[in-house]
Amino acid sequence: MSGSNAKSSENHLNEQEQIEIIHKLSKPNPSSKHSIAQEYFISEGSIRYIWNKKDEFGQRSLLMTAEARASTFRQSKGHFPQNEQPVYTWIDTMRWANLTVQPSYAIAKDKMIAASLEISDDDFKGSWQWLRNFRTCYGFQEILLHGEGVEVNKNDPKFLTQLESLYEIIKEYNA
Repeated sequence: MSGSNAKSSENHLNEQEQIEIIHKLSKPNPSSKHSIAQEYFISEGSIRYIWNKKDEFGQRSLLMTAEARASTFRQSKGHFPQNEQPVYTWIDTMRWANLTVQPSYAIAKDKMIAASLEISDDDFKGSWQWLRNFRTCYGFQEILLHGEGVEVNKNDPKFLTQLESLYEIIKEYNA
């Protein structure tokens, strides 16, 4: 952000501004943290925090569109951050494999992870509200998870074989 642009909410940086700061500090002869802090109207402590979390910011922003980076301000963790990172990794893996991630699957996956971490159902309730907040926090709000995979050729013999195998596996479980 340049000094000529007015900030709508002072001291709150969006994802894009945080990435800009990381790039400025990554240069061979970076500007001082003090001068960068003044440019963005934040404290030097905030600059140090961003620098210390550079890998986390960088990884998360890779999946975001430019519009999402510009509109994502939230950096807080959920009430159960220990199960959010595995869900994020799972969604990321599914997306890189061009597989569709149904919203209900993401919620179910989060519930499974919470159960494996022995978080009680009374304490954690994976819900559509949780998914909305999770998508906002991790920059998925600009990306539709449902149907984002490549088109499937429903007549492809390999696909039909895999689908049949999946049906056989599903039969072994209770609804």
